[in-house]
Amino acid sequence: MHAAFARPDEIVAERRALYRLAAELIGVAGPVPDDVLDSPLVRHRLGGALAGQVDLAGRDLAVDRAAVGDVVDAGLPVVADPVARDALADLLRIIGPVAGLRLVTSADEGFDDVLAVVADGVRLVREAGGALAEDLLTHVDLLAVVDPATAGGLVSASSRYFPGLVVVARPGSAFEVAEALIHEGAHEKFFDLAITRRFFHVNSDEVEEFTPSWSGARWPFEQVFAAWHAYLCLAQFERGSNGLPAGPDSLLPVAEKRAAEIGEWLREHALHLLQDARTMLGDLLERPVPQASSIPSRSMPSSYSYVTNPAVRSSGLLPTGRTVVGRTGSPPELFWLENDSAAVLDLLVRQTGGPRTGDDLVAARALWDVEENQVLERLTTALGMLADYQLIDTAPASEEDTNST
Repeated sequence: MHAAFARPDEIVAERRALYRLAAELIGVAGPVPDDVLDSPLVRHRLGGALAGQVDLAGRDLAVDRAAVGDVVDAGLPVVADPVARDALADLLRIIGPVAGLRLVTSADEGFDDVLAVVADGVRLVREAGGALAEDLLTHVDLLAVVDPATAGGLVSASSRYFPGLVVVARPGSAFEVAEALIHEGAHEKFFDLAITRRFFHVNSDEVEEFTPSWSGARWPFEQVFAAWHAYLCLAQFERGSNGLPAGPDSLLPVAEKRAAEIGEWLREHALHLLQDARTMLGDLLERPVPQASSIPSRSMPSSYSYVTNPAVRSSGLLPTGRTVVGRTGSPPELFWLENDSAAVLDLLVRQTGGPRTGDDLVAARALWDVEENQVLERLTTALGMLADYQLIDTAPASEEDTNST
């Protein structure tokens, strides 16, 4: 199902494109390289800026990336520097008990032993998890270990507010690390899918909450979908791991049953999901799910002239054929375009004045390799969508424009 969206590296490339464009719209200083955009702390800062909570204008995001300090390679980058305790304080408050989580770093006795267990766990999950593990670990950019004495029962955690960062309580075995990486890696995969695909309405958490049969907790809608996805990944890992011995707190023995319960609830509430989430739900449940009625796209006259809105910035066409587009504002707005709308916007960006009549239709026809009447239909529909999003400005073509073609 993941591959139906795109390869893991392509989804990561789309995520980077979104954050890079966000940084440009917000006024971050200079171009931002991939390694900085992959930093969970940087992505946390950019998320806050997109929500209008912080001002990053003129800021060098490499400074935020460096705030975590040195990391150690244990098959995945592991937080090692004591300075990270301050840099990740907000995350530890979000996921931890009231008393607060304490990071285990190189300043703690036995840290090398912790790294050895983590490295064994990373090797184990890659060996036992195969393609699934490689898929999920592509989305894990940093691992942090916390003191179990401060964890309040927490085994592992991740947060959409710090995407890319997985937290584990100091593990006693490689298997604990392996299971945590499947569990939290599934969440990290989901975080990247949720910002690059159509999963949730902006008000999705206003939907009624879900109470699982095994807990008195009440989960908001997005958390329900994330939990369902994680349990599916755990169940697949359990089936393919050749009977690895699960510990007493392992979720593997219950993963399939819990995924089925959550999936049925989601199916009953599928109309609150956007199209990509409904497709994923239906394919993995192997049952049809209710579909929302589609709103027909309007068509724009081919005789008009079209230019991109001056407030619009674009990533350009990505290898997946999609484009992320931003419109400046406080905060800025971001849109994903695909198929015809992405291709037409790219044509408009590259060709001053945009498609008007004959010559530009020939260019569009070359993109799509279809008959001219089909080009006209697809072109005008795509222009209608771009106009609805206020990504282009339109005007009746002048006589000079018409004669020039």
